[in-house]
Amino acid sequence: MPLAARATYKPEALRDLEHLPRDVQLAFRKAREALLRDPTHPARNGVDAVRYEHGSWRLKVGEYRAIYYLLPGLVVDFYCFGERNALYSRFKLMFDLGFLPEKPD
Repeated sequence: MPLAARATYKPEALRDLEHLPRDVQLAFRKAREALLRDPTHPARNGVDAVRYEHGSWRLKVGEYRAIYYLLPGLVVDFYCFGERNALYSRFKLMFDLGFLPEKPD
């Protein structure tokens, strides 16, 4: 099935991804490819992605998570990757400090 969307990454997200274990990186790659087939209905492709806070979505891979926004034009914009508890705390701090949009453009 062809990809319906495309992915973009904030610089912080790319740094996060580089620091994850190799097997987790590969698992996120597979999850991302499945997500991009239908980002508006991720469960249809077996992706564990749900709406999260502040208009964002979270993508689950084992004990790790990615936070992303679904932008107009079917762009999946990844903001951060990491271990579940640390990632949620960091995401909240990023939002509180104004580094994340209330509602993405």
